[in-house]
Amino acid sequence: MSVLLKDPIDGKIKLLAKGADSIIFDRLDKTQLEKDQIEQTNWFLDYASKQGLRTLLMAMKVVEVEEMEIFLRDCQEAENDLEHREVKLDAVYDRFERGLNLIGATAVEDRLQDDVP
Repeated sequence: MSVLLKDPIDGKIKLLAKGADSIIFDRLDKTQLEKDQIEQTNWFLDYASKQGLRTLLMAMKVVEVEEMEIFLRDCQEAENDLEHREVKLDAVYDRFERGLNLIGATAVEDRLQDDVP
C-alpha cells in the first residue's frame, strides 16, 4: 500500500509505502542499505514474527515532478483499458514503487478471528 503526497514541510513529492517484508525488500534501493541496517531489520522481523505478530516494512522515496507526471499518465492509460485494467495498473505501480529507502519496521497483533492464537 502506497500513498503519493507533497510534504508540507519541505515541499517535496514523496511516495510512502508499507507492506510485507518480502515485497518491500525487493523494491528497496540496494545502494542505500547498509549491512547493519539489513541485519537489524531482519532480526526484528524474525523476533516479532516468532511472537506471532504481523510485521510490515515502511519505505519512501522522493519523486521528481516529471516522474510523477509520467506515473499519473501511465495510470490514466491503464485505467482506460477496460479489459486489462488491473494487470496494467499493477505493472505501473510495480515500476513506480522501486528505488525505495527503508524507513523502518512495525509489528502488531492482528487477530482475525476469536480463539486464534
